[in-house]
Amino acid sequence: MLKPKTRQSETKLLQFGQKKNQTLHKPKLPSLKILAHANSLTDLEGFQIEPESLPSEKCCGTQLVRRTVDLKDLFLTKSGSVKDMNSIGMPFGPKTSAFIVPAKNFDIADVEMDVLENYNVWSDIGRGTYAVVKFATRKTSGQKVAIKIYEKQKIQDPMRQKSIKREIKILKQLKHPNIVELIEEISAEKNLYLVMEYVQGFSLQAHIMKQPLKRLEEPEAAEIFSQFMNGLAYCHRINATHRDIKLENVLLDRTQQVKIIDFGFSTISSVKNKKSYVYCGTPNYMAPEIIKKIDYSGPPVDIWAAGILLFTIITGSFPFSSTKESKVFKKILKKDFVIPNYVSYNCKQLIMLMLTNNPEQRITAEQVLEHSWVKYRGKMPGKALPHRGDSIDVPVEEDNY
Repeated sequence: MLKPKTRQSETKLLQFGQKKNQTLHKPKLPSLKILAHANSLTDLEGFQIEPESLPSEKCCGTQLVRRTVDLKDLFLTKSGSVKDMNSIGMPFGPKTSAFIVPAKNFDIADVEMDVLENYNVWSDIGRGTYAVVKFATRKTSGQKVAIKIYEKQKIQDPMRQKSIKREIKILKQLKHPNIVELIEEISAEKNLYLVMEYVQGFSLQAHIMKQPLKRLEEPEAAEIFSQFMNGLAYCHRINATHRDIKLENVLLDRTQQVKIIDFGFSTISSVKNKKSYVYCGTPNYMAPEIIKKIDYSGPPVDIWAAGILLFTIITGSFPFSSTKESKVFKKILKKDFVIPNYVSYNCKQLIMLMLTNNPEQRITAEQVLEHSWVKYRGKMPGKALPHRGDSIDVPVEEDNY
């Protein structure tokens, strides 16, 4: 709480939610409407609001004191229920403004507020080596956004700059309900700001870890995987590849709508199946052709990683795992893994089609969407037809697995 300039005994505090007959006997002060980032009280934990500026120390004969108020208290009624989240009136005084800040996990030094004049910046929601992500709302509409902030001083490396430029270029071309949207790019003196669609939810990895068995049942897994593959198939149709598919890069909102994020390793080309030599990705998800360091086509690499993702959400573990990266790579090249007995035949078959060592024989994204396990959301019993005439030899676990 900010200290008043005068002693409290000499000052009438201007309270939030104050009734007219308490202090404001003069003309009613204008209210500033602030959109709340909250659907429940838990979302308001740790947030506060304070006046950004006051044009004068007196208003309507009443001394104004800058004070901080917890948002949780502001939105809580006397009965304990949550107030209407659309707008809250806050009488700061004529022509004053409010700036929403969290009580913790926020560094205003990260932000050039004059550049982001169209947004109220609320809180840190992510922080990495090169960027910090903050939650914000657009002042005019209240639209919730996530602002990814790159400090230009930290991204002097040419390769890093190339990666960021590539991500921006690709995101500007991607418009799909299962891919996070880039709303606008703002380049300022100190920082680069990427205003992104805000996904209020959690990663697929976090969702799995919340489950009692640390894995998903097939109907739920098939629903999520179908949405994910719709987004990936869209990318492949426009010759874009992700190249870093993993649980952490798939988000679920509160309605379980899937959003693919983090296109830092992605590529887009005017040529279909253009070859690449770049060694990139996350070891447990790497395709054999990347490990062999030979030229490769992007879409089959994505399909391999998507197959790893499917195996993981169904079983709760990686098909190829070890404490040493070199051993993981050996297992991948040998295709040394087993699928638990509780996994349905259709799901086993789809995993095997996606984890085919030869990228030219690997199933495509469009074929994945046509597979019976995906089409019928993991509920269809019985065997599916083999792909391209191949016999499907699905490895199964031993009884004592």
